[in-house]
Amino acid sequence: MQTGDASVPMDWIVGICMMICSNCGKENQGNASFCNQCGARFQQPQNHYPLYPYQAARPQELSDDPTIRALLPVGRTGLSIAAGWIGFFSLIIWPLGFIAVIFSIVALNELNKRPDMLGKGRALFGLMAGLVGIGLFILVIVTIFTDNL
Repeated sequence: MQTGDASVPMDWIVGICMMICSNCGKENQGNASFCNQCGARFQQPQNHYPLYPYQAARPQELSDDPTIRALLPVGRTGLSIAAGWIGFFSLIIWPLGFIAVIFSIVALNELNKRPDMLGKGRALFGLMAGLVGIGLFILVIVTIFTDNL
């Protein structure tokens, strides 16, 4: 049995204090004086940190929250945001489909150069919606010209 002191941080998980031995990494009950694995003596904890899977709430940036990232344009390129919106409106105003496709292609090229940025989903949506808008526009033009002949 080892007699060395082990500096042990603690964390409260659903009302149970767990201690991690800094000597061997074994989880121990919060009221333990010695490690169950290696026998190291526990000191008073200096640091507090969460144990997996119960991650304590840490200060997060706005861009870390998946809900915020889905709703707001956090960390996305301006081109991908524009491509998504133009693609959306191209479903109503069909000639905008051409512009949506152009913006989407440029946005996807920019995203390939900058892998740290988000927005690929919005750019792909803009591309698909733009293609649907172009298809509807062509369908209307063909229908008008075939009715006049």
